[in-house]
Amino acid sequence: MGLCANLPYVINPKLNLKPIMKKKDCYIQFLSLARNLSPATCKHYSDIMHVFAEFLQTAGLDEREVTNADVTRWVMLQASHGIKAVTINNRLVAMRRYYDYCVRLHEYPTNPFVGIEPLKVPKLLPKYIPATTIQRVVDS
Repeated sequence: MGLCANLPYVINPKLNLKPIMKKKDCYIQFLSLARNLSPATCKHYSDIMHVFAEFLQTAGLDEREVTNADVTRWVMLQASHGIKAVTINNRLVAMRRYYDYCVRLHEYPTNPFVGIEPLKVPKLLPKYIPATTIQRVVDS
């Protein structure tokens, strides 16, 4: 049986979904129907999963056998291409949740994203509005 067969509340016969779907497609359906996420959020998750799939394909890795070291390599690769820490952390969260989902359904043995620490995000100082500018707005 496919991954979605384990989740009867995700498959809605009115939607004419195929009973067996790719894991990623099924996960996106889960996000949309069970978690009630917006289409934009679901697309965002799908895009992140596509980025990770490209990494796996380039590295010659199977998604069931990914290790913490592979995830760390993916993080370092993204950082070396100038991707901001906030974006990388967002991707880590999305992929951790995907692997959590697959582990709960016994599709993957472990979640390689567990234990991977988020990158440090630089704190930006607030920009202040000069008192003269505020006074001009109040006076007008």
